[in-house]
Amino acid sequence: MADSMEIMLLSILGPVLSCEWYLPPWKQALLTTLVMTGMMLGSTYWGFITDKYGRKTVFWAVGAAVEVIMAMLVMPTLGWRYLMAFSALPVLLFPIFSHLVSRGQMKDMFTPSYRLLSCVLNCLWFLFGLLYYGLALLLPTLLNNPDGCHGNDITREDKESCTVECTAFTQSDYVDLVATAFADMPGLAIAYLLLQVMGRKASISLTSLACAIFLMISNFCMSRKYLTATLFVARAMIAGGYQVIFIYTTECYPTNIRAIGMGFLSGASKLGAVLTPFIAQVLTDYSAFASFTSYAVAALLCSVFALVLPFDTRGRAMTDVPH
Repeated sequence: MADSMEIMLLSILGPVLSCEWYLPPWKQALLTTLVMTGMMLGSTYWGFITDKYGRKTVFWAVGAAVEVIMAMLVMPTLGWRYLMAFSALPVLLFPIFSHLVSRGQMKDMFTPSYRLLSCVLNCLWFLFGLLYYGLALLLPTLLNNPDGCHGNDITREDKESCTVECTAFTQSDYVDLVATAFADMPGLAIAYLLLQVMGRKASISLTSLACAIFLMISNFCMSRKYLTATLFVARAMIAGGYQVIFIYTTECYPTNIRAIGMGFLSGASKLGAVLTPFIAQVLTDYSAFASFTSYAVAALLCSVFALVLPFDTRGRAMTDVPH
């Protein structure tokens, strides 16, 4: 939950701080990238720590929606500093609800039995991080800085008069952000239904392919409500696939390297998140078509890489020892 709240916080604060601090798009993206860099380093580090001292489970499907609702209530009255304070609550609660429980070394992920698996998963987690966090940033960027095509009923002032676009989010902007933030929930439902009828590999591949298709559809000039709808479906698909890859990863590694594997691969996901602001925020400022196409290609690669995974884990018992 804290993870998804953080990315939505960044996507909402970015346009606000670009006005207050006079930030051009690349500096706005750099702000997001620096936060994601810390998350990337933390994910990898805590993979080692949890493998030595224990594991935690975090439920965060509603975090993004909670963040947007808080922003809608807090930003117009109290401002972004109070939003930052309220958003820190999950981090403060973490030590209360986390608990300890295990052992392994990273080199065990790259033994002959797991080398191909780990390399393909590394690519998948990187791409899913690029996509998931990128799609969370994309709609706020377009709402704040419309290009006259993607959501062609959104108006803006002439940008030539100022190098930084200073347009505050409206209530309708927040409503659209809440709508897309809730895409994680149907995404989870779709993932669950797919897992009942097909394997993990096919589920990841199908959801990624669907995401790519809807991102390409989003490249057509359309009104705001249709853009919100297509991005909602694209985000739901990638959120569903992201959940399946979590399940697959926990099932494919033995207990002695499971936590360290999750930490290492989560770091790969955050590396994608580190780079994605320069697509969602900087590239979009020059060409939204290029941004949508880049993300569609990334989703298509996810679909292909999922089929390259060496085995499926459906019906496969989790094990304490390497296969």
